[in-house]
Amino acid sequence: MRLYRVTIFLCACALAFCCLAASAQYNQKVGLFTFAFGIKWYAPGISAKFSSGEGDVIECEAFDTKKYKKFALLYETQRSITDDLNWYAGGGAHLTVWEQSFKAAHNMQGSDGSLGFDTVVGLDYRPSDSPIDITLSWQPEFTFMGKYNGKNKFDLPFGGIGIALAF
Repeated sequence: MRLYRVTIFLCACALAFCCLAASAQYNQKVGLFTFAFGIKWYAPGISAKFSSGEGDVIECEAFDTKKYKKFALLYETQRSITDDLNWYAGGGAHLTVWEQSFKAAHNMQGSDGSLGFDTVVGLDYRPSDSPIDITLSWQPEFTFMGKYNGKNKFDLPFGGIGIALAF
């Protein structure tokens, strides 16, 4: 059943990515975009970014793993390093829903999920003549509601590589 859900999820992502690629209209401003949609790898997930065109970005993320489903909303500020390369930093919040098998294996009683703060820092590469946007990010998080093994949790290794179509 799990393989079926992952296959459906990946097919939906691929279909959305192909549809967006077929109709890609991207901003001619160097390194800036108004909308980007793509996938991230650390945990399998999708990402949608909305930009003001001035360097302020709102990012929505959704991840699906064997352990949990996570939804995050982040505010990011982007600044230019070169014409094609930006750095960004920001923060936001996440909501995590634990899978029942993971919850049972880790004796997580009374908690079906968690809520917490996220921070993010990363690099964003987008060649000026391409709608492809590549990111490398690090996203530490602190979970304060819905404790993991009875404790608040500060998690450092979350982040990853993303690829998106930018419009």
